[in-house]
Amino acid sequence: MAQQYVEGRVRLIAMLVATCGAATSVFLTLGVTFSGAPQIAAALRADQADLQWIGDVYPLVVAAILLPAGVLGDRLGRKKALVAGTGVLAAGMFLVARSDSPGAMIAALFFSALGAGVAFPATLATITVAVAPERRSTAVGIWAAAVPMGGMCGTLIGGVLIATTDTWRAGYVVLGVLAVVFALLALVVVPETRDPVRQPLDPVGVVLSVVGIAALVLGVTEGPSHGWTDRGTLGWLALAGVALAAFVRWELGRTRPLLDLRLFREEGVAPAAVAIWAVFFGTYAMAFLSFQYLAFALEFSALRAALGLLPFGVTMIPLAVLGPRLAARYGTRAVVATSLLAGAVGASLSGVLAVWQGYWGLAIGLALLGAIGLGGGPVTEEITRRLPAAKQGVASAVNNLTRELGAVFGVAFTGTAFNIGYRHEISAALDPAADPLAALAQDSPASGLAAAGQAGADAPTYVTAVLDGVDTGWLAAMGTVAAFCALATGYFLARYPARDDRPAGEVTDPRPTTTAASG
Repeated sequence: MAQQYVEGRVRLIAMLVATCGAATSVFLTLGVTFSGAPQIAAALRADQADLQWIGDVYPLVVAAILLPAGVLGDRLGRKKALVAGTGVLAAGMFLVARSDSPGAMIAALFFSALGAGVAFPATLATITVAVAPERRSTAVGIWAAAVPMGGMCGTLIGGVLIATTDTWRAGYVVLGVLAVVFALLALVVVPETRDPVRQPLDPVGVVLSVVGIAALVLGVTEGPSHGWTDRGTLGWLALAGVALAAFVRWELGRTRPLLDLRLFREEGVAPAAVAIWAVFFGTYAMAFLSFQYLAFALEFSALRAALGLLPFGVTMIPLAVLGPRLAARYGTRAVVATSLLAGAVGASLSGVLAVWQGYWGLAIGLALLGAIGLGGGPVTEEITRRLPAAKQGVASAVNNLTRELGAVFGVAFTGTAFNIGYRHEISAALDPAADPLAALAQDSPASGLAAAGQAGADAPTYVTAVLDGVDTGWLAAMGTVAAFCALATGYFLARYPARDDRPAGEVTDPRPTTTAASG
């Protein structure tokens, strides 16, 4: 009996390492790209447009294919999707490391994103089906902690390797090796599961969802850099609106839809989705902008900036793992609302204390902001337990799509807030209309410091304006995070049922069971 218990725990741990490791690999790429952007630009002679596509193509493709990839995994086998997708991701990382031009790197990232999009839904779907109900909450909590930490760990890996190897390519080689390890481990330890009823692929729904989500991500991504009233931005958003409206109408008219949108009418599902969106909105906005704030305002190197974000991770990881257990004891409503409120307060403090006290003030705010991870596991369970075990690939895809969109919107909206605050400060201190150097400084903090280097005796004036602009932009960005987290808190409290349907200390599993396929 004791031997069987030990063997069962070992198999569970190995499966969690494989699935959570693969899920983390999906987001490690974003972190490594964030930390290596300056070196990539210099080595490949990439202009700002190239850099934008290098940063955008990966999350764009991943978000666009999550829904059809979830259905594909349910139909053909989640283990197959996990192993094949992670293998393609690994191959893509090696191709990125060998890129000799911006175009080659963009193509390699596109290829790797196809693998990431296929693998990602299978990670959570495997956990929710293959793990016993009494251990599922803890497993989902570990997965919920691993996913957002992927971006954080990616910046750390990228910063360390750039500092020690003096090349941005090393980070992608390491990611490729890790993905190979996780794929091989999944091949050995992950059981095969699938929907026993073959779900039709719904090609019309697939096309409409891919076009709509891709256009939405493109529009939201281009808004901060090209302007929200730019014809290109408005065109993408209009296309997204048309395609997604057609998708909704098409899916509601089908008896076996790609995504049953009626799921969101069930009590608790819509507020749970908003909460997931807000968690990733805050997490990735913080990671993206904190890295820049530490670099420009506090003059941290890439490695020091990555290490400087550790207070967030130190708080987030244990709380994300504990989230489902605390929700079982105190109720999902109380735990998730607390996490979102902590996000609002933490973002506010991160903005004010960083400007007032420097790094240690920022660290206090980041540590509190990390408590936003407390709600990730409970709301993930809320959605996955509403669908039968046979449809967990779709449930996972909905969860993951909401996460991806939260990350994209977080970076885009707070990036816009930062740009508005920064440019307002530059305009107040300098004269961009009459001074070419001031106009250059208004583009970005990096351009502002470059302009200061050309300003001669006036250099201190430009440096002061840039640093003041960074502070103002940072306050505006963190205020945006705080506002969205506060709004999400209010919505969640208003819409999530006051009586939690899981008694304290009890974890239920109302979904019909499905047998694991052999393989």
